[in-house]
Amino acid sequence: MKNRFLWILCALLSLLVLTGGCNRKPASTADVPRSLSHQYKIAVAPFTQPRDISQLIMGQLPQPQALAARDVLIAQDRQLRDVLYTTTKRSYDFLPRTRPLPDLKRFHTSERPQALPLWVEYARKTSADILFIPQVLTWRDRQGSAAGVTEPAHVRLEFFLLNIKEGNIIGHSV
Repeated sequence: MKNRFLWILCALLSLLVLTGGCNRKPASTADVPRSLSHQYKIAVAPFTQPRDISQLIMGQLPQPQALAARDVLIAQDRQLRDVLYTTTKRSYDFLPRTRPLPDLKRFHTSERPQALPLWVEYARKTSADILFIPQVLTWRDRQGSAAGVTEPAHVRLEFFLLNIKEGNIIGHSV
């Protein structure tokens, strides 16, 4: 399952990077990027898990939501770093988990997702052009024994590419 997850993650990231490069039609051929590998500086945020609808960038929380332990998020950070380093020919600025993440616990009076402005504010403190935001929406380990499964594993991840200058999402994958 781990190998399959890494391949799916790699494929999703590749699609996100490609769709970000095809987002707008250039005004002239001078605007056409010659090499995507060095045009944009990409920062990668640590994995987070929204626990309330106001903490979402977009979409909705699965019901019931299974919460991931902190060590799972840290392990996912390491796996994502390994996948990006071994499968792409880009350099990334991996933001440390020790760097304060956006305060997603702020209370919002709206029932709509409100986290995008907080991520934009967070991203503008970096020197990157694009922020890659990985999120775990639900994480449930397989329950059972070698004889059988009593409850299957269930993982839902979402990935966002945030254009820092424009303050908008240019890529999203579930």
